Amino acid sequence: MNALSRRGLLGSGAALATCPLAMAGVPAGHPDTLLLALCAEFIACDVDNKDKGEGPNAIADDDEYEAYSAAACRRMSALSVRLLEMPVHTVDGVHGLARCLAEHNGDGQHSFEYPGTITRRLLDAVMRGATAAGRRV
Repeated sequence: MNALSRRGLLGSGAALATCPLAMAGVPAGHPDTLLLALCAEFIACDVDNKDKGEGPNAIADDDEYEAYSAAACRRMSALSVRLLEMPVHTVDGVHGLARCLAEHNGDGQHSFEYPGTITRRLLDAVMRGATAAGRRV
């Protein structure tokens, strides 16, 4: 992996690691409990992947990091599919999805153009969720 693409994996991970949705429990009975838990899991996976790429816990060997990152990206891809399929009931749910998108692509490194990518799924989930939550307000 070249140095530019490895360094490009860094986004706003450190800032978003303290995201309230990822740090605090969602109240029992919240209509978006599962969605917010999946958002927190996505953010934690993305932050960890970036940290292992070039954070204080970076994996020094490029091949080892490449394998670690590939597994993390598969996990984030699977989570993004689930997030896109989840119903969104509240503005909290929209916020959780938006935080996932900001964490994953806050630096604009990934294209929104291609359907089926993590970034595009997250964008689609945010738009669908905002539309659904807007109807309930």
